[in-house]
Amino acid sequence: MTIVARLTINDFPLLVGDVLLSAPETPGRTVRVPTVGDITQVFPEGSGFMPSGLRQKIAVIGDNLVIGWSGSRIAAKTVIQELITRNKHEQFSNDSLMKHLNSLDETSGAQKVGFVGFIKDARGIAQFGFRYLDLQTASFGRMGLLGTGSGHFEEVIQSLTSFPQPSRPINDLERALGHGLICSGVLLSAEIVTRESLLHFFGGGYEVASLIKGQFKKLDNITYLFWHGEISANGIGVNLHQVCKYSYANDLLLIRAATLSAFSKESRLTIKQSIDVVPPIYRDAIAEELSSVPRPTFDSTWLCSYYLVPNPKGGIAVFAEVHYSVEGKAPIQFEEKEDHLLIAFDKDKLQRTLKTAFDSFDR
Repeated sequence: MTIVARLTINDFPLLVGDVLLSAPETPGRTVRVPTVGDITQVFPEGSGFMPSGLRQKIAVIGDNLVIGWSGSRIAAKTVIQELITRNKHEQFSNDSLMKHLNSLDETSGAQKVGFVGFIKDARGIAQFGFRYLDLQTASFGRMGLLGTGSGHFEEVIQSLTSFPQPSRPINDLERALGHGLICSGVLLSAEIVTRESLLHFFGGGYEVASLIKGQFKKLDNITYLFWHGEISANGIGVNLHQVCKYSYANDLLLIRAATLSAFSKESRLTIKQSIDVVPPIYRDAIAEELSSVPRPTFDSTWLCSYYLVPNPKGGIAVFAEVHYSVEGKAPIQFEEKEDHLLIAFDKDKLQRTLKTAFDSFDR
């Protein structure tokens, strides 16, 4: 149960994939996801089928090849391990890759898995797919989708009627990554508020991959901030609900979350923190490396804020802002003291953002 999307921004490659696994319920087992914590509040005992853990759905096979998968975890692991081994021996071309994927029908269990991705060979960059949904869109060209969340991703894409204008000239890579972070953040925002994606067995977190300095890589060092807001005649009021840091330790994805209690004048603001380790599909994490994984800080090169307000027509409306600290001057900074998390904001920047958000929601 998955969502993986292959799309292009101005012909620049972008791959977005979730991390949620699902399986028949195991009585007595506790499962948590970064957005909502313990999922028993969403899937009470006796649900039968439910989220079972987290695993990366995007795999970087080599500098020349990145792939997303859906379907059988065991079949995907087998196929991707073989792709890595073969590509190290001799890099795939688009033709040899498709020949290899088309031969998978002869492999036991391979009929239960699908793939989308990008490959770079002597003829340039090509997008490919195997057992996937091929969708033509006005804004993103040909889009390849996998998994139970495909329809939801299509809805998100269609709902993104406009993107914030950059405050400075940006290149195609920055534009593609910004679009990917807006898509992933909007999906996570809806998950935090409605839990709907979990009920459709996708979500939990998202990875973003693209062509970075001529090599396929995953985007690292991202902090998401989710704000709950209300609109009134006096303007917009917001409370910070959750901060999530996405980073990698080698090929392990680390998701550190700090969830703040609802603001109240009568009680002290409290924070629940957690760190989830999400292994790649081609291997498991071992105890020795888990014990040595460093605790990520919340400061990041990419700062992404999402302002969530109730939509009068139902559901939520989201205003997204993506900031890339190209010069290291971040408008939001984090400082940890003992068990306290201090968050410092550039006041003028925050006020301008809230005004822009209010004008956007008002329209």
